[in-house]
Amino acid sequence: MPLQQVFSDIDASYEHYKSVLAEAVAIKSISGEPLQREETIRMVHWAKERLEKLGARCTLEDIGTQTIDGKE
Repeated sequence: MPLQQVFSDIDASYEHYKSVLAEAVAIKSISGEPLQREETIRMVHWAKERLEKLGARCTLEDIGTQTIDGKE
């Protein structure tokens, strides 16, 4: 696909991309802040769902606990 076509496709889908980005940044997923832990988990599930809608196969794995400032 020629580069100009790529730019045209991006321009044509601008509003869609903007709404997806707005949805993503609305999730306060700061992994280094214990108080945002649930939002970080929510973001992982959101990303998995988006990828699956695009045809990707995804699995979530339990990676254990994280200790931040002495808290799990």
